Parts: sequence; C-alpha cells; structure tokens
Amino acid sequence: MPGDITEQVDIVFRKTFEVLRWTGLTKDNLVAIYSYPVNIHDNFSQFIAVKEKYLTSSLPARTALGVEALERPEFKIEMRNIAAFQD
Repeated sequence: MPGDITEQVDIVFRKTFEVLRWTGLTKDNLVAIYSYPVNIHDNFSQFIAVKEKYLTSSLPARTALGVEALERPEFKIEMRNIAAFQD
C-alpha cells in the first residue's frame, strides 16, 4: 500500500469504479461515501482533491470522520462506498 493518502484514495476510487463496472453500474449509482482519514486536519484536503477528480458533482452524500489510527499504520484512510441499483 502506498504511504501517501492521495495514492490510497486514488486506489479506492479506481477499485470502486471497477466493481461498479463488473455489476453494470456507474458512478451515478453511488449514493454514499463514508471516509475515515487518519489526521483529518492534515489529510482531508488531499482526499477532496482526489474525490473531485472522479466525482465532479456534490453527489453522492459524503460523511467524513477523523480517526486516530487504523488497523495497520501504513493505512491513511478507510473508505466505504455504497451504490444502489435503480428501478
């Protein structure tokens, strides 16, 4: 895992879109992003910069909670992206 949060967020978004493609979905099916960055005050602007590279609108809904640490010290962020099928 790269040590830089920018690279880690980029990997998460690339993998998320890969999974969406496998299921026939697109970024428009994302309904929520939950992020848990370590040192939120130092790292959140980097998260936003990468997010805006992939998602240019204010959607999907987004929640960010700063955490002291994650399970492995090299991890700088944990993310959960939720998508939904449309009727």
